[in-house]
Amino acid sequence: MDTITIPLYVFLFIFFGALLALAIFYIINIAHIIATANLTFVSFVATFIVFSLAAFTLYGTWFFLQSADWQEPVKIWDNNWLGGQNQFN
Repeated sequence: MDTITIPLYVFLFIFFGALLALAIFYIINIAHIIATANLTFVSFVATFIVFSLAAFTLYGTWFFLQSADWQEPVKIWDNNWLGGQNQFN
């Protein structure tokens, strides 16, 4: 076996994991603001900016990846990279 490939949807699962971490941190942020009764204009604006950037990022991700073929293999390792056949011959 000289080539290792994985399907593209593995990266989608990694993205969902990062999205879950972002959601957990956002919930902690909101809970901290509520628990400390520290809802000021600055904390509201900062939270709104973070939420807006996350929403725009999710929309952009959905928009650009809706035509992706998630079964497409991604080459992780190929033994030919280490001095195998030269593609220019």
